[in-house]
Amino acid sequence: MPAAVTDAELARSAAQGDRLALERLLVRHRPSLLRLIQAEMGEALRARTTAEDLFQKCCVEAVRGIPAFEPRSEASVFGWLATIARNRVTDEARAAGMHEATIGGYQFQSGSFELMGDLFGQLSAGISTASQKMRRQEFEDAVRQAVAALDHPLQRQAVALRYFEGLSLDETARALAISVDATRGHLHRAREPLARMLAPVCEWLSEN
Repeated sequence: MPAAVTDAELARSAAQGDRLALERLLVRHRPSLLRLIQAEMGEALRARTTAEDLFQKCCVEAVRGIPAFEPRSEASVFGWLATIARNRVTDEARAAGMHEATIGGYQFQSGSFELMGDLFGQLSAGISTASQKMRRQEFEDAVRQAVAALDHPLQRQAVALRYFEGLSLDETARALAISVDATRGHLHRAREPLARMLAPVCEWLSEN
């Protein structure tokens, strides 16, 4: 059985004008790129466009940029595509005059929680009435806004991919084009600021 064509091989062929090679590359990474775009978008941008629309714009940019791209390694190919995706989301949000990191209507104070996964599990547990479901949605929105408010973009993306999109640690690292250890570090460093911002959520969970 012949070996599968690598990302680097496809990228080099595409850079020389092979449009089919670029199409194969984009199809191969479409699921990961869509997850990355969805994780980075934020609620305001989600209301204006879709991850699929932004992915299609990324494809156009990839067509324009591939002639000048030289893969340094196998991993660098997805890293290049991921950079295009992140920049596309940033540009779309800026063009719409949005600031996705704004947290409106919530006064966050000090507090702590163990894991984001535990928090989302608690948010989903024991909810039965319509009013409870509405209240839960408010706090889920607060959680997403708190994540969007993290200063470091890789922290935002790592938390969103790991806990909003449900990717494993390995899958998150691959989507971000960084090592598993680096991904684990970004998740760990995100805990303290999230704990401060999400104290009211934890207090609400303890009271209901």
